[in-house]
Amino acid sequence: METKQKQLIYTGLFKSRESIENAYNALFQKGYGKNSISIIMLTETREKYFTDVNAGEKKIKGLWAAVNTATRITDILKEGVVIPGRNIVVTGPLSAGLSGAGRGGFSTGVISSLIGIPDVEAKEFEEGIDNGYMIMSVQPCTSEDSSYLEKVWQENNVGEVYKK
Repeated sequence: METKQKQLIYTGLFKSRESIENAYNALFQKGYGKNSISIIMLTETREKYFTDVNAGEKKIKGLWAAVNTATRITDILKEGVVIPGRNIVVTGPLSAGLSGAGRGGFSTGVISSLIGIPDVEAKEFEEGIDNGYMIMSVQPCTSEDSSYLEKVWQENNVGEVYKK
């Protein structure tokens, strides 16, 4: 049995609904959930990809797991906090840091402080958000989970990844 020790926080940029759903579902199956996974995206991205999940269409395609995952993601996104100005939705543990975010637009300073990424790397994540991509951030509990997360993210074509 692996001893739990402090692991790095992984932050990844996902370009599609399918990729973030698959990554979320894989972590959910390992016991992670809304209190350990943070997601950041524009409200427009949330509305485009995560409303009115049609179970009938998914059933026809044989994607019941995707329906269940979409429901879980949709549920946590409904609970998200919106940063004023640019309408950025933040869920999970990162949403607790929003009280100091201020009322200005979404800037590299905000994303840098939310996910603890230096401004240079945060700029790439901000540009991704502006292009309709989604950010997921999670701190695996074990090195085994870290390895699993890296594998799952790679399989789901995660874009930028930052580890701290």
